[in-house]
Amino acid sequence: MYFGDWLSRWKIYSSNKIGLIDYVMSEGELARPQSYTYAELYRRSNRAANFLRERGVQRGDRVAMLAQNCVEHIDLFFATAKLGAMLVPLNFRLAFAGLEYILNDTAPALFFAAKEFDDCAQSLARAGVCPPPLLLESEFQNTLHDGDSAPPSEFRLEQSDPHLILYTSGTTGHPKGALITHGQMMWNSLNTAISLQLTGNDISTIHTPFYHTGGWNVLTTPIFHFGGQLVLMRRWDAEALMKIIETYRVSIFSVCRRFLK
Repeated sequence: MYFGDWLSRWKIYSSNKIGLIDYVMSEGELARPQSYTYAELYRRSNRAANFLRERGVQRGDRVAMLAQNCVEHIDLFFATAKLGAMLVPLNFRLAFAGLEYILNDTAPALFFAAKEFDDCAQSLARAGVCPPPLLLESEFQNTLHDGDSAPPSEFRLEQSDPHLILYTSGTTGHPKGALITHGQMMWNSLNTAISLQLTGNDISTIHTPFYHTGGWNVLTTPIFHFGGQLVLMRRWDAEALMKIIETYRVSIFSVCRRFLK
């Protein structure tokens, strides 16, 4: 078990508990919610890891992803950890030149993209800064449902091994890739949970983008650490957040005050 392998823990202790709820908004209403138990999330992470390994992803490789918030971010977060690889969530709001720079800097072994960004992703591949994109909605999606769910071979990871590369805004120059280690993710989640007195009964939202540290640290990893429940939002929407809080009885969430005005 690597540092932060919380799915392995909770699939034993709370296998049938809902760990993540994904939904799609339709005209202001919550529509087509999809729930995932901890056991399901664990199996999906194994399937994703096996998918990556079959395509040559090894320890130290980077796996880039261009998409709005989606459950596949969670799948790849845990899958890359199982292989000692690094996940690089890309800022989908960047212009082509910004994405081109980051991908050239990162040199990913695999590049995933949501269908809505396919044209941009194909152009980036033609520019030679990344491999041809793998659409989340195609073969990878099928693998997450029906692929090999056996865990990949175990190996030892140190706390100092990197897990995420999150790029800065680049306001004073080119963006810088900040290496986030397994130890940083684990201790941040633990410190946050202690300071906020989180428990497995807490329910929170994921509404900050995954290309930002807030998407992972506030409060995704702390809630996963303690076996709570998360409601995934594709993007920020204040009205939707109010509906989610009421529908799912959210116990804690983080938001800037100016967004609530």
